[in-house]
Amino acid sequence: MRHFIRLIAALIIGAQAAAAQDSTVSGSENAADIVIWGGPIYTADDTMPEAEAIAIKGGKFVYVGSRAGAEALVGNATTVMSLDGAALFPGFTDSHAHMAGIGERELTLNLEGTPSIAALKETLVAWAADHEGAPIIIGRGWIETHWPEKRFPTRWDIDAVLKDVPVILTRADGHAVVANSKALELAGVDGTTEPPFGGDILKNALGEPTGMLIDAAMSLVRGLEPEPTDADLNQQLTVASEVYARYGWSGMHNMSVPWTHVEALEMLTGTGDVKIRVYNSIEPVTPTSCSLAVSA
Repeated sequence: MRHFIRLIAALIIGAQAAAAQDSTVSGSENAADIVIWGGPIYTADDTMPEAEAIAIKGGKFVYVGSRAGAEALVGNATTVMSLDGAALFPGFTDSHAHMAGIGERELTLNLEGTPSIAALKETLVAWAADHEGAPIIIGRGWIETHWPEKRFPTRWDIDAVLKDVPVILTRADGHAVVANSKALELAGVDGTTEPPFGGDILKNALGEPTGMLIDAAMSLVRGLEPEPTDADLNQQLTVASEVYARYGWSGMHNMSVPWTHVEALEMLTGTGDVKIRVYNSIEPVTPTSCSLAVSA
């Protein structure tokens, strides 16, 4: 219910243009589909920053104002929802996200919320058992910030449970991966490998790579991953949109975006498969190119 309320809240942006404040509509033919009240409703409209109730009809806001005004729009078929004291806000915009990566996380080994290295290993074992014969295991979403081990995972952690198939697990922010020894071997990464400009290869006291590859160094193992097809990309972007909409996000600033992703987003937006606003920060085509920003 709370997720649904947050999703409804995402539609509030621009509601003041679609609703007459504190005006009532009589007659059953004008009854709203949904009425929400029972908590503070923030409008992001300086002329009326807070309301007691909102009414929605045909997917649009038809009323924002007092509870008494909304009561006049309640008909026999109206769904009345109470916030039970919770607050309702306009939809939020994520100011830095990677849309395709979010979709990939949902469609591969999802490590979001993994509480420890021990739990990561258990999840990895279970995934491998369910995907026996997979030539490579790709995952995303782990972050070590609050782990009890208080460290990054290493290739040896992964090797302890899975060593015969390459494993590449991307950190939640997309700025680092941990790869197991098999992946490093296939990618030709060892103690003599120099990190590319803009990246780093973490090593232990013996000069051995730990499996942690930072930023540009992630490219050293990316070649092992299958290149996504157009269908794969479309699915990633669509799923990411669904995830964000489900949590009440109304928009996303999509960062480091290849131009092909923009073209895919324009197509998916046209067919109604992407239901949030997406602001794209485009990757430079060449080192001297300027970054562009395009909304889809």
